[in-house]
Amino acid sequence: MEVNRKSIQKKIADKWTTKSQNPQTIKNKWWKSKHIIRAINMRVAGLPLDGQSAGLVQKAKEMAGTSVPFSLGVSVGCGAGDKEMSLISQGLVEKFILYELSEYRVELGRNYAKSQGLSDRVTFVVGDAFEMLKQDEYCDFIHWNNSLHHMLDTEQAIKWSYKLLKKGGMFYMDDYVGKNYLQFNFKTSEICTRIRNILPKIFS
Repeated sequence: MEVNRKSIQKKIADKWTTKSQNPQTIKNKWWKSKHIIRAINMRVAGLPLDGQSAGLVQKAKEMAGTSVPFSLGVSVGCGAGDKEMSLISQGLVEKFILYELSEYRVELGRNYAKSQGLSDRVTFVVGDAFEMLKQDEYCDFIHWNNSLHHMLDTEQAIKWSYKLLKKGGMFYMDDYVGKNYLQFNFKTSEICTRIRNILPKIFS
């Protein structure tokens, strides 16, 4: 079982290294549309804010009140850590420990942190956070941003998160929790395709 887990981790690291080295430049992702981002932020925070996750950050600050900034955050599957460093810059979290399996992405993150003057506020770790962090009340902010759905067992990942979270801390998740492509029926898929085909280029 251990050998299999290590093999899976290597495949994951290789995949994300490849994606980082060959980024897509065409606007075919929903998060590249400012109109969609504003609509999501409006639903979350009641304000048509620019910037991905801006609504959630606003809501998190409102909910935390005087607890902001949180002293220490942990993030799993952080990539290059740009989202987490953004939260530091926005005053939501003081410091982060960032876990990532791809050494290449970690190197990108460390270079970015240096360029932003945040090297002393982020600690990158190449490895499996579930194996390396097991003590109770470790931090007061658990960060998941579009990485939770990649976990082999999402329910266990959430239980692990709460075990590490101090009393009064925050579980912060920004992720898709709806159906996957194979769960949509034919009629729904057809309607979605027709809508996408008639949208003007301004939404692309």
